[in-house]
Amino acid sequence: MRDGVASVTAARVAAYRLAFERHPFPSGDPAADERLAADVAAGLGDFQPSERMGRYLAARTRFFDRVAVGAIERGVAQLVVIGAGYDGRSLRYARPGVRWFEVDHPDTQADKRARLRRLGIDAARVAFVGFDLRERGLARALVAAGVEPDAPAQLLCEGVAVYLEPAVLEMMLTPS
Repeated sequence: MRDGVASVTAARVAAYRLAFERHPFPSGDPAADERLAADVAAGLGDFQPSERMGRYLAARTRFFDRVAVGAIERGVAQLVVIGAGYDGRSLRYARPGVRWFEVDHPDTQADKRARLRRLGIDAARVAFVGFDLRERGLARALVAAGVEPDAPAQLLCEGVAVYLEPAVLEMMLTPS
């Protein structure tokens, strides 16, 4: 990821997800998730999806959809998405009383927020945490964004971990 540029990898994942069947949920706005993904995909130009990558991402998406829905159904009211990119689970699986915290590089966060505003998508239950995971202080940033440290939370770290050095992962997961 280059500073000043939103994540192309996150945009490609959003484009792939347009073709996936997603886990059902009784509330939320799947159409808003799909509008965001379609808007992102439209900017990819001549992107050619790979069948192999599509199968991998479909399985990964199904897994994390079930994790998110399962947490909400168990009464977890805080979901933290690390490396959120253009993930739309906070829209698709929205439920009153559930708060989403999306962490990503500030440039990707700025682009996503601008798209949501332009598309007229309500993301009031989402706290966007622009944060460079190579820096210290993620726990402080999440608390500053409203995470209640003594309440249960579900942490989703779906695709970003493979791009981080082991030392960065350790720093990210160690309270500071």
